[in-house]
Amino acid sequence: ESIFENCKFRECEFLSCNLSNINFKSSNLQDMVFEDCKLLGVDWTKAKWPYVKLTSTLKFYQCNLRLNNFFEMNLIDTVFEECRLQESDFRGADLMGASLCYCDFEKSLLQHCNLTKADFTGSSNYNINPLENTIRKAKFSFPEVIGLLRDFDIEIAH
Repeated sequence: ESIFENCKFRECEFLSCNLSNINFKSSNLQDMVFEDCKLLGVDWTKAKWPYVKLTSTLKFYQCNLRLNNFFEMNLIDTVFEECRLQESDFRGADLMGASLCYCDFEKSLLQHCNLTKADFTGSSNYNINPLENTIRKAKFSFPEVIGLLRDFDIEIAH
């Protein structure tokens, strides 16, 4: 486990790195790109977010983000594309306008989220209850979009 305490990361790009269990304790993260990185078990809530305006400052491409914590984070316009987000915690997160395309959300927690205009095109295994999340103008692909009906105790015939 690596700890970066009170560090400033600006306009950094990480390519094919193993940053599993990294700790950004009280660090300032701005305009960061992660491509083909392994980021298992990262608790993003430990970074210094109150001082950062998060608007497209985090971008993840083809990353393994299993067991990550984004609890109640402001992730407006954040990019997660072709990522593995299994067992990650997004409860209470603001993902308005986020790009979440071609991601695997198996066993991830997506509850009480703002998913307004979020793009889930090509993504799979998400469990999103439309009664617990704001999904206005969000994009989903067929047949995965049928999963939005999971919590309604209905039967869908072929």
